Amino acid sequence: MELSAVIGIIALVVGMTVSTGITQLDIAKIQGTKQSLEVVRQALNLFQKKMGRYPCPADPVLASSHANYGVEYGSGSCVGACPMGGLSCGTNAVIGMVPFKTLGINEGVSYDAWDRRITYAVDKTHTAASEYENGTLSVQDGSGNEITASAVLGKAIFVLGSHGEDGNGGYTKTAALAKACGATAKDIENCDNNDDIFVSPPFNNGTVAASFSDDLVAWQTQENVNEEEEEEAGVDTTQQATNPVGNE
Repeated sequence: MELSAVIGIIALVVGMTVSTGITQLDIAKIQGTKQSLEVVRQALNLFQKKMGRYPCPADPVLASSHANYGVEYGSGSCVGACPMGGLSCGTNAVIGMVPFKTLGINEGVSYDAWDRRITYAVDKTHTAASEYENGTLSVQDGSGNEITASAVLGKAIFVLGSHGEDGNGGYTKTAALAKACGATAKDIENCDNNDDIFVSPPFNNGTVAASFSDDLVAWQTQENVNEEEEEEAGVDTTQQATNPVGNE
């Protein structure tokens, strides 16, 4: 009877996996990508602690053989005219690839599980050494509701994004963009690269056509930074603001 119960539970789990259209391989890729996003997020925060600023993105159109491949663009400050090289820009966002060499992390961590470069968007004022202010980048849910805003501590300082299986807006090893934005995709804001808005809707990997999203998004607010610094100092933080790694 115990064996029958175990088999029944396994069948139920497998049935649920099949019915949702998300396989065990999908789950492994999702978890692997979330881990990469978290490693990059922590590396960016460590860089800020050491340098007093966040790095500019790396130029996504450079070949891997180029000396500046994986290195933050220019002299470090992204404040100024845009576009710069292959970087895209919104009002305050500067968007490119993760500067893994500048951060001192393995190149593989800067890719998601679908072998596309993770997008790194940063509030350009935070790339200047004199700046340590609230962020201005907006992260919204699938219905357009703001999920990063704090009345005291502002919006996101930086946003990291995996463009998922469909690759809309994802950077590859051989091309700037894997695939152009779709006109009806729910994740279009993570693909347009021309504003300060990013979207972290519930992940469904295309199983619900009307609310399609295969993007995985992580972000950092000043509130998150303050909480982590308090935790490191041994302060009990009972309130967790926005979860910086979305879609959990």
